[in-house]
Amino acid sequence: MTRPIERSLWITASIAVLGAGALSWATTRSVPVNAWAMPSVGPETSVMRADVGDLARQVAESDPFRLDRRPAALPFGSAPPEGVAEVPLAVRPPSVTGIVGPPWRAALEGVPGRDGAVLVMAGDTLNGWRVREVRRDSIVIVMQETTWRLAVRTP
Repeated sequence: MTRPIERSLWITASIAVLGAGALSWATTRSVPVNAWAMPSVGPETSVMRADVGDLARQVAESDPFRLDRRPAALPFGSAPPEGVAEVPLAVRPPSVTGIVGPPWRAALEGVPGRDGAVLVMAGDTLNGWRVREVRRDSIVIVMQETTWRLAVRTP
């Protein structure tokens, strides 16, 4: 019983492949291609040529990976300049957007002095906050006089 079904499936697949090949051959054959055709340009049109270096410079200057399209105030990995006060501690706790592991790590949003989410694990220190514990469903953050037990934020 499976042989007739298998045979009909093979015949259908073969017909489909042959039909697709014939269709693609007919469409490529009927379209004339002139590789040397150039659009007409009037005398008032100025043509600007740029090399790869100019284009790379334009992309680098526009900071395509930052939302505000401006460079960061403090370059990545550099220490803050001397005499700059530390970022004041936030009054409200950060939000936990996710926890992955094991070993358990948590993504925190709303950390002072950091843009976007920060991935932390137990023992990390962030601007005066110490991550004491990261579990499957919660994280414990300790400050000088406050302890926060935060659960994962649900949308």
